[in-house]
Amino acid sequence: MALCLLSACGARWPEENRTAFTRSCVATARKTRPAASEESLVAYCDCTAEYLEARYSLEEFTALEAQSVRENKPPMEIVRAVEDCADRLR
Repeated sequence: MALCLLSACGARWPEENRTAFTRSCVATARKTRPAASEESLVAYCDCTAEYLEARYSLEEFTALEAQSVRENKPPMEIVRAVEDCADRLR
């Protein structure tokens, strides 16, 4: 997942950050699901962003991202977002 600046927990992310997150997410998802349509990739990434922005403040999300880099694996909080939205990939 791309590092991006987010706003306070429960608030919408700034549009430029949402766009950057979605762009990075789509590129990553395309590598693992090359047959998925662009529409389903965007739906999946929008869902993931909504899940994360509803639950984590900027500081919390930044800490999750740092943990992911440090441990070279995504933390369970991010895995849950991915799993919750995976049905959108077709």
